[in-house]
Parts: sequence; structure tokens; C-alpha cells
Amino acid sequence: MTFPADLKTLLTGAGLSNIVNGQLPHSPDDVIMTRVTGGFEALETHDSVVYERPTAQVLVRASTFAIAWSRALTAQAALRKRNFVVNGTRYLSLKPTDGLVDLGKDSQKPGRHEVSFNITAVMGV
Repeated sequence: MTFPADLKTLLTGAGLSNIVNGQLPHSPDDVIMTRVTGGFEALETHDSVVYERPTAQVLVRASTFAIAWSRALTAQAALRKRNFVVNGTRYLSLKPTDGLVDLGKDSQKPGRHEVSFNITAVMGV
């Protein structure tokens, strides 16, 4: 599987739904988008083991600020893990790298609110 698919699996496992990757759709109003944002240089050990370090943005949009904030907190908690395997990929760590950011109302439809945060993973063998 891929990093975006792994994120979706973890978010779905936390009871969240309407999760898309890459591009935020115009509808539905309540949606979570994950977007891979590159990452950091891979870590190489003396044993020639390489640890990939991808990063992603998570954006939560909902009809009210309270719903967006609550779903973002749930997503953030679901994406804070250590030493686990998901979809066959081993992760040494997955953690938010910043706090929640209130992006305000969506420009497409007044009343929708967006909350964002970023995560970093360390993927190993």
C-alpha cells in the first residue's frame, strides 16, 4: 500500500469517514483530505537500512467550526503512533508536527470551516 492509503486506513479505524487524498472536493461539506507534501531526506544506518520520512497535510472541513475542530482532534490522535504496521508497511513513528490551525471559512460555500495540521512519518523495514 501507499502512505496515503495507510493514512486513510488509520483515520477510518478511528471512526472518521469521507476521507480523500490529494484534492479537496467541492462536496460533501464534511470531508477529510490528506495530501502528501514531500518529506525529509531518508535516514541511512550503518547497516545500509533506509528509513523513509514522508510528510502530509491533513485538512478537515465541516459545516461548523465545532465539528471541524472535533474531527481534527480525532484525526490528530489517530495519527500519533509508534512502532506499528498498517497495510503491510512498518512505521517507527507517525506524529503531528504542529498544532491545529483554524483556516476559517471555506471560500466555496460560506459556513464551512477548515482546520489543518501536518504529520511526519518514519517508515522502516
